[in-house]
Amino acid sequence: MVGVACFQAACVAWSWVPAKWHVLVPPGGGDTPVGNMVRECARSFQTPSHTSRGKMKFLPYEHLRIKTRLSVEEVRKRVEETTEPKRLFRWFEVNHKPYQGKIEGSHFEVSRIIHYRNSFLPKIKGEIQADMRGCSIDLRMYPHELVMVFTIFWLGSIGFFFLRMLGEFLSSGTASNTGDLSTLLIPAGLLLFGYVLIVGGFKFESTKSKTFFPELFQAEEVEEMGMVNPFGVAD
Repeated sequence: MVGVACFQAACVAWSWVPAKWHVLVPPGGGDTPVGNMVRECARSFQTPSHTSRGKMKFLPYEHLRIKTRLSVEEVRKRVEETTEPKRLFRWFEVNHKPYQGKIEGSHFEVSRIIHYRNSFLPKIKGEIQADMRGCSIDLRMYPHELVMVFTIFWLGSIGFFFLRMLGEFLSSGTASNTGDLSTLLIPAGLLLFGYVLIVGGFKFESTKSKTFFPELFQAEEVEEMGMVNPFGVAD
């Protein structure tokens, strides 16, 4: 019982420190070893608030709005420090930055550097905008345009075939060579396989970037925008 009580007291104390560190370290006297230690401890417990207008769990698309106290110049510098020029082949290269792409003014377009084949690797477009408290970064993630065109054609063809077979089955009213329910399993299975392959391959990588960028920008707030302004058209 004593051990449990001590553990609970320690948890309360640790949860109190990040909220009250400004009391422990006043503005005029925080530049001390103890003050720095308390400050770093408090920062380690601070996590950005997370809100959502509609999570895109079942589509290969992400739209985040990250708010930070960093300036536009500092955000741009951090993107530059973690991004290198795009290269077609990397083979067994291991000494590289986590992302590759380009940065132009307040816009950047990057993708994660990976060492395996993933046709549905997210293409990440970011826009940095200054605001009263620092700046906000809009991030949009989606597969490459050519991959999206091929995917729509591929799944669209299978879907058309499936609907045609379903129509024949419903119109026949009886089990036959053209109306047997078992004939629907092949196109249905292909549709399911294609969907899992696309969304799974995309989400496997987008989840990593959704963790990386808020940490990189020291986010105070992360908002999942869903399909709000999906193509980045100016408000």
